[in-house]
Amino acid sequence: SLWFGPHETPLYNLQQLGEMVKTTEAIIYGICLITWIGSLLCLWFKVVIFAEHTNDNSYDDDLKEDHHPSKQLDQEHHPTRMTTMMTRRARIVRLVYPVLAGSFGGNTVICAKALIFLIQTSVTTSENQFQYGGSYGYIVALIFCLAGQLYFLDGGMRRYDAVFVVPIYICFWMISSIMGALFFFQEIKHLSAIDIVFFLLGVLISLLGVLLHSTRPQQK
Repeated sequence: SLWFGPHETPLYNLQQLGEMVKTTEAIIYGICLITWIGSLLCLWFKVVIFAEHTNDNSYDDDLKEDHHPSKQLDQEHHPTRMTTMMTRRARIVRLVYPVLAGSFGGNTVICAKALIFLIQTSVTTSENQFQYGGSYGYIVALIFCLAGQLYFLDGGMRRYDAVFVVPIYICFWMISSIMGALFFFQEIKHLSAIDIVFFLLGVLISLLGVLLHSTRPQQK
């Protein structure tokens, strides 16, 4: 997907960035992005935060012991609906951490790229882009996305295997950063039909890899 993604980097000022935010493509992408991250945060809050406040760590303990020989033998002799639900919940939680980290991380790149444009414009022209309040909105968004990226990446690395967390994190980091560039910076207009087809194919293959990778057992 990176090979067929956009590679052009034109220069923008604050006014041009504001105009791109107001386009139909950017608005639709923004709504989808907020819905995506909001849904993941709600799922994370419901499963993890609620469990920690109620001293219920079954989502974590069940994942660690899911592939322990004694537990597998017990599940064979005493299969229960609750055990299945706990295992499913544990698998979802360990997937949420790297997905959220990657989603925040991709948008960190977008905010940083916008700030770089503003800095370049301020340096190469006589107009300082940081005399306008809107420029500092990108700084606030950058700090917010960076904090979310580091928080969930750290949470995933502390709880689960790095060989599981890092590939999923990198995958969603790349997808979200490229999608942001496509729709926020309008770089999709510079792609040909064949570029779009192969880009979407690359994203599909990446998501399929994440799906297969998420089913691998947690190392004890």
